[in-house]
Amino acid sequence: MSINDAMLRVLEQSLDELGEPGAVERLLLRVAAEMKTDKVSLYSPRPGGPMSYPIYQHGLPHDFDAIYLRDMAGRDPWYDGVVARGPQLFRQGGMLSQQLMPTAQFARTPMGEQMRSYGLDAMASTFIEVDGSGNSFYILCLMNEAGRGDFSDSQFRFLRAVTPWVRRVVHAQRRMDALRRQVEDAQAAVEQMPIGLVQVDADGRLSHANLLARQCLGLDDPWHPWAGGGGGSPGHGMEQRPWLRSVHAGLHQLWLGSQLQRDPVACRLTSAADQRAWVALARRAPASPGRDAAVHIVLTREKAAVDPASLLTVLATLYGLTPAESALIALLLQGMAPREMAEAQGVRLSTVRTHLSHLFQKTGSRGQVDLVQALSRTMNLLT
Repeated sequence: MSINDAMLRVLEQSLDELGEPGAVERLLLRVAAEMKTDKVSLYSPRPGGPMSYPIYQHGLPHDFDAIYLRDMAGRDPWYDGVVARGPQLFRQGGMLSQQLMPTAQFARTPMGEQMRSYGLDAMASTFIEVDGSGNSFYILCLMNEAGRGDFSDSQFRFLRAVTPWVRRVVHAQRRMDALRRQVEDAQAAVEQMPIGLVQVDADGRLSHANLLARQCLGLDDPWHPWAGGGGGSPGHGMEQRPWLRSVHAGLHQLWLGSQLQRDPVACRLTSAADQRAWVALARRAPASPGRDAAVHIVLTREKAAVDPASLLTVLATLYGLTPAESALIALLLQGMAPREMAEAQGVRLSTVRTHLSHLFQKTGSRGQVDLVQALSRTMNLLT
């Protein structure tokens, strides 16, 4: 095999798919194909550690790894070698095969016997990750069917060469999956917020509205903010998202007014769902690279607006504040200086100053006094 050609094929194909669901699994199958097999497994002989890769296998009986982990892990010379020499081998490039024990010796281990019972007689394996303590690790194994013999020297060299790339792709995919979960969690949190949130694009179409906002405005539940290309239910494109003027005339006027003001603007309205009085605040968010300025509209029940916790929630939502930035608002309104805020929160002064600079930017304020005045004006709109 030409290692350079094989590496180039694997790199090009996996780069094109990085971040897509199933990218790691397809990469492992390509590595297996270059090794002239379709039997591949990525698993942890010591599950339950701090890492969280899913166990993946292809071309093997579904219970192959489960049986090994249940019946042999901890009573197998191959396993003992993995545990004893894993961190060292990982630092040396990650290879296991031909380093732990000769093939003939491996064949007499419980792992080798299990493989033969499934019609397999050769294995090439490599470490994908070892945690800092060496207590948890993930191994990529490729296996040959009985009668095909051992993997060739060139195949082992290819596996050694491709291991760092597989490791990087697995790590990148894990980070992307974690980020995707964070986004989904954030979306779920916004959907269930105790206040209504509506975003309107620069043209006056709804970008999204959470559950409480949809109930207040009488929007149908199937119109969901996170589905589709730019909001709306599945299959709804941007041109099918509702115009704010068709949803609520009062909010449309509020949106128009927000285009001309630095500070938020407010109006009162009656909920379509329960005929209760609501307060709506609108603020034009600054444009960001690649994204036009949008208007955030926050809806809160009129009586709830005077509750201190509700006030902070409204301010944080209206200005798009992080929890750390939101935590400074109460201290700001007490007239604390940055050093006093740092002492009250038990953080460094530089941390407080960083959060304050973000608050200045998000609120369009020019210093702490201006910021407090802007926040006070917004709260007065609510009360």
